[in-house]
Amino acid sequence: MDNQTAKPLPVAQHVPEFDSEAAEREWWATHDTSQLPGTDVDLHHTGPGDSSARAVTVHVDEQTILRLKKVAARRGVDFRSMVRSWILDRLGREAPVT
Repeated sequence: MDNQTAKPLPVAQHVPEFDSEAAEREWWATHDTSQLPGTDVDLHHTGPGDSSARAVTVHVDEQTILRLKKVAARRGVDFRSMVRSWILDRLGREAPVT
């Protein structure tokens, strides 16, 4: 067992623009975002070759954001990606592509 104390992550002051999904994934994995202001979840599909993707903003309360982040952290994923996945999953059940 390692007795070294984990180094705290740098606290994010804002969410930057990313050049790639890999860069975004790296940033979310290496920054503490718990102090970021705001209550919106910016959802957008970043799938390969999908130039028709559009951003969607969903306004939710701070408690919901914290709950989403907690579930995402437990799963080891970015909470925005998790929300996007949940929406696409539910949409697939409610309105399957024919």
